[in-house]
Amino acid sequence: MAADVGLPAATGELTYNGYTFGSTMLVRNVSAVPVYNDNTTEVKYVRYSLTVEDVLAVTDAEAESDSRGTGVLLNNAYSRLLDPGKPLYYVDKGFRDFTINTGSDAFDVVYGPLPQMLEYQPIGNNRACRIVWQIVVHLARCLNSADEGLAAFGYGVTWALDTEGMTTRTINGYLEIAGSRNGDGIFESADSYRERILISSLPGFRRSQTYSLSADYRKLTWTITDTEIPSPFGFPTNVVDMQATHTISSSTRGAAFQNWNCTLSGTVKTPFNLPKSIAWTAIQSVLGDRIRRVGENALTQTQNEDDGEKPKKSQYLITSVSISEDIYSFVTRFSVGYTIYGAKLEEIFVKSGLWRRPPGSFSEWQATMSDVFGARGFANLFHDESDVIIIDLCGNQDIPPIEMFSTKTEPSDFLVAFPLNKCPEPESSWMEYSLELNIKSDNGTIVHRVLEQDDLPKTSENVPDGFDPGQEAGLFFDGTQPSMYVQQTGGPKYEVFITGHAVRVGHKIPLPRIKKIAGREVTETTQDVSQKIIENKGCAIYAAKWTIGYVIDKPPDQLIEFPYDPAANKGKLEEDGE
Repeated sequence: MAADVGLPAATGELTYNGYTFGSTMLVRNVSAVPVYNDNTTEVKYVRYSLTVEDVLAVTDAEAESDSRGTGVLLNNAYSRLLDPGKPLYYVDKGFRDFTINTGSDAFDVVYGPLPQMLEYQPIGNNRACRIVWQIVVHLARCLNSADEGLAAFGYGVTWALDTEGMTTRTINGYLEIAGSRNGDGIFESADSYRERILISSLPGFRRSQTYSLSADYRKLTWTITDTEIPSPFGFPTNVVDMQATHTISSSTRGAAFQNWNCTLSGTVKTPFNLPKSIAWTAIQSVLGDRIRRVGENALTQTQNEDDGEKPKKSQYLITSVSISEDIYSFVTRFSVGYTIYGAKLEEIFVKSGLWRRPPGSFSEWQATMSDVFGARGFANLFHDESDVIIIDLCGNQDIPPIEMFSTKTEPSDFLVAFPLNKCPEPESSWMEYSLELNIKSDNGTIVHRVLEQDDLPKTSENVPDGFDPGQEAGLFFDGTQPSMYVQQTGGPKYEVFITGHAVRVGHKIPLPRIKKIAGREVTETTQDVSQKIIENKGCAIYAAKWTIGYVIDKPPDQLIEFPYDPAANKGKLEEDGE
């Protein structure tokens, strides 16, 4: 028990962790130091330091019954006054009253109160001693002693620009909360405030995030990096990333610069929370937008009339599809080939959709990326304050299991329809067409050679093998040979042959027919034709080749026109029809 040694009687009360100081207690010092946030703009809390001294003494009877004297009193003082985070009751001492961790008033915001020291000085052998005790309390600056919620928040921004003018914005920030004890645990973790960090993502930027929780669970530091996407166009919705290449080409054979081979290829990366087959939806959105342009009439009515042609609707045929899935990642690779029929060079850039903005925008894409850009990601890991156990040597505790909770769920799957080919219109169905016109003229001249009755003379008799060294250079005509007889028949004969081959989509190939040529009537004499189906891509692809001969009744008296080419839409030629 504390003894009265004649010091002035103290007023009020000081009790910590069940230890009550006696009337001999004196307050040596009370200080209040504001603790600022990292950018020194506001006070997080005030650090109060309380230093008191007291005198402990035992009576004669107590000393006789227990030779330890003041040691008995000090053991009680040490066990109670050096245990952190316990209730503190400090009232009517001429300073701000503290009623902390009692359950009815404020809580220390840094897991305190925190005892700093207990000093012992004997003043009468083991019968009396002086003790000095210091404790630190952390309270809000406001008098209502707010002891929960945010204590500090701040951030800084860095902008980095690359050589192409693309920007990377990095935001480094922190938040700090009041840390109050809940028995051997804590009331809340700073990680529970992560969703409150509301920094809008930028259209056309990707976001990466890093969060770090301090060991006392009161401070969460974070880095949010927004990197500009080097693309002029927004991705399709519901995909994390998409890279696509569109290629068009035309050969110099057949329907040159009328038929165009096109390929759309690339990769799609899907998010975790959606089926991977959503990649095909993204592919279809880009592919469908481009092939829809095929039917557009790129030339104006006036331009077509100037060319002497009616406006023609081009069409397409999908010729190949290749889809490659990375089974254990989120990447799908694709390549879709198709052919555009009946598009002139000056039209193809419109009809192919080349350089055209694909559907969607960065704002629409960003609206579907809330889970991707969210503060928890798809794993949804979080720190739970109920897992925290404050450990010390006196508690005899073991290391508790560390649970980082997750509500991650696997996505479902679904099937997507494949677009069927639509056979092109007849005038746009030609993949290749080659036609050659050959004319054979026979003017009716006949040459007769009369045979000699005698053997022909030998040119040289007594010379070795090889040339006769005496033979003179130049042409030699033997005037002794018999004459030839040249006669003319009744009239000349003119024959015409058309030779060619063709490949056509969705329609059979009619044979070319000549009824007149250069104003003259013709009669068919020979025909050599073969036809077959070489492929079927939803529409049959036909191939044919032919050689057809004709004879002309009279010699032509005008220029013979260039053969008809339906793939190029030039010339005139009668067809069988389908």
